[in-house]
Amino acid sequence: IFVMLSKTLEEDKDTKSLLTSKAAPLVLQGTSSVVFLICREHQAPCAPRDVDQLLHESEDRRVTECIADIREQWREVLDEAMEALNANTERSKILDQEVNDIALKTEIRAIYPAMHTSLLLN
Repeated sequence: IFVMLSKTLEEDKDTKSLLTSKAAPLVLQGTSSVVFLICREHQAPCAPRDVDQLLHESEDRRVTECIADIREQWREVLDEAMEALNANTERSKILDQEVNDIALKTEIRAIYPAMHTSLLLN
């Protein structure tokens, strides 16, 4: 499941709700996985405007902070889904460590589609 975010899950309540009710249970049951894509070009005014800004260490720092925030919020979503699944006594319990491993292994990438296309075409 690919999830496009403009910033973090906190800014997008609808996506967070959908992840909690639909995607997280599937991930915890091992039938699906999630990849978060952060479109940095939508994050004006702090979005990089050219290659120099894209390669600057401040951009790395911003992306690292975004990824950390999303990973933390994703862990919270997984925790909520784990509690709901564990309430069902017919299933084996999902352990906290399993949820932590899933959150740590979830791919989170920053993307720059327009800038990438521009670089390829110019």
